[in-house]
Amino acid sequence: MFDFSPRNLWLICLAFSCLFCRNGNAQIEKLPQPSEDQRLEVMKVLQEVYKPDYLAAESPEQKSALAAKILDAAKETADSVARYSMLKLSADIAVQAADTQIMSEAIDLMDRFFEIDEPEIRLAGLMAAVKNINPSSEPSALSAVNEYCRLAIERNDYVSATQLLNQIGRAHV
Repeated sequence: MFDFSPRNLWLICLAFSCLFCRNGNAQIEKLPQPSEDQRLEVMKVLQEVYKPDYLAAESPEQKSALAAKILDAAKETADSVARYSMLKLSADIAVQAADTQIMSEAIDLMDRFFEIDEPEIRLAGLMAAVKNINPSSEPSALSAVNEYCRLAIERNDYVSATQLLNQIGRAHV
């Protein structure tokens, strides 16, 4: 008879986690990015679905809300092409609102599920977002810039850190 004591149950959980995880992190096989044709096809549908919301979203706050709505929908879809396209759309709209938190979450999910150049995509998003910084988005945007620069310096990517800092200087002169 098996002993269902807390210690034994803990050992079973540990054994299963070792079978399905490496270094304590679940390994998800990343998918290649969908082709341009696949993304364009899905984007046509997304533009129709979200067109009323996009046209109504005039303020940065409204655009952030729309980006969050699309991000939430991307988390729920099982279709990889739709997920990629929705994450990209969410990040792009968040950039327009200078909402670096939503942009970062969308990019983090893209990086989790797809083979992307995460530092390059994040740099492009931040470079565009800093042009749109407003008083309400400034603290989180500058925090995201600081974090990106810190990580860029850790990987000896001084060029990207310098580009981003120069962009902030140009945007706020």
